[in-house]
Amino acid sequence: MRRAGGFTLVELAVAGLLAAIVALMAAMLFVPSVRMWQQAQQAFAVQGDHLAVRRAFLDDVHRAVDGRVVRGELVLRRNDGRRVCYRFRAGRLERAEASRSCRSDAFAALTTLNGYAGRFEVTGPAVRLRFTRLPGDASLPEVYAVTRAAAALR
Repeated sequence: MRRAGGFTLVELAVAGLLAAIVALMAAMLFVPSVRMWQQAQQAFAVQGDHLAVRRAFLDDVHRAVDGRVVRGELVLRRNDGRRVCYRFRAGRLERAEASRSCRSDAFAALTTLNGYAGRFEVTGPAVRLRFTRLPGDASLPEVYAVTRAAAALR
């Protein structure tokens, strides 16, 4: 008597079990690498935000002739007569520019991510922006600038 072609039920079960083990091992390698990729993307976005903030902030402070902190907002008067204001709102750092005073609806987000907090300090010709990423993340590097204008900031 001749045996019919094909696989037995036991052979199919063993092959399925081996395929499941290989798939599980591949998933165990894949999931951590996806998590690490997401963390790297997040860190890259935070660094991009920090660079954008640093670039705008340094440019504005270098062009400032007067500055002060009013109700938690930094107000700078630049050498071209325009005012630039910075504030933290809803976890974002926002910037506004105006010829006289910065209106509340004139602010635009300077950061792409949410979850920032911080404060501004004006000491003589120096302006500091200390900001952190929330919740519980470590402080980002402080942005420190000194005005190039002859008048001291108050």
